[in-house]
Amino acid sequence: MPVYKRPVFRQSSPKLDLILNINVLESSPSASPFPHLLHKPLRVVSSNTRDFYLFRYLPPVHLLVQVVLSRPVEALTLMYTTVATRPDITFAISTLSQFLNNPGCIHWEAVKHVFRYLAGTKTHALTYGNERHNLTSFTNANGSSQEHRHAISGYAFFIDGGAVSWASKKQELITLSTAEAEYVAATHAAKECIWLRRLMEPLFGPAPTPTTLYCDNQAALHLAAEDNYHARTKHIDIRYHFIRRTIADKQITMVYCPTEEMTADILTKALPKYKTAIHLQNLGIVQA
Repeated sequence: MPVYKRPVFRQSSPKLDLILNINVLESSPSASPFPHLLHKPLRVVSSNTRDFYLFRYLPPVHLLVQVVLSRPVEALTLMYTTVATRPDITFAISTLSQFLNNPGCIHWEAVKHVFRYLAGTKTHALTYGNERHNLTSFTNANGSSQEHRHAISGYAFFIDGGAVSWASKKQELITLSTAEAEYVAATHAAKECIWLRRLMEPLFGPAPTPTTLYCDNQAALHLAAEDNYHARTKHIDIRYHFIRRTIADKQITMVYCPTEEMTADILTKALPKYKTAIHLQNLGIVQA
């Protein structure tokens, strides 16, 4: 009987290994991609003279920050890594990318934290085949907890135990409730789901059943399933009700998932190390 190896995808290159081992790390590897509860202080821009001189007139430091975050064609960049093989650092890179024009020391320390995390998990790889199931997905939103008041949407799609598509984005509107933020996040996940189903159809044939979309907000589930008028939701733009049509067409079915099991949670906020370890395995990133 033939033995098939599990597909394994690892982001590795001599340049990336060089950065992970140079003295810029200055300490031991970290257990989480982003310092827990640090995303709020990151809103402080560099306004003092020391930060301005350091990041504007010292080429090695400033250029490294720019290369690391903003040039995805380079194999050593964090942006390319998060898009290709490491969904666990997506939230960190999405947050740090907002400060490219005016970085400060606190942002540079956060960048080094991400590198220390990658150094501690460089033996991990995105692996498929640990489970056997069709396309499934998780969607989540972190409410208006940041100073810009925009919720953070996150979704992840899985095939055979490994993530195949993921995103962490700041929502384009300011939502007025957690349910509305989750509802908008689910709509964005539904658009990605339709594209993935159409992409897979020539390869595996039409999907026999709707794709399961897990959500941890009961109010958002009811809002997606019922087309009823309500004073608290009448202001929601009609385009975000697109998910109702996908459910009616049996392309998606939404299912409740407890918050403790919500894999997309790592895409919307900084988590403590024990939760990071759990979601890392749920994403399919294991030692290989």
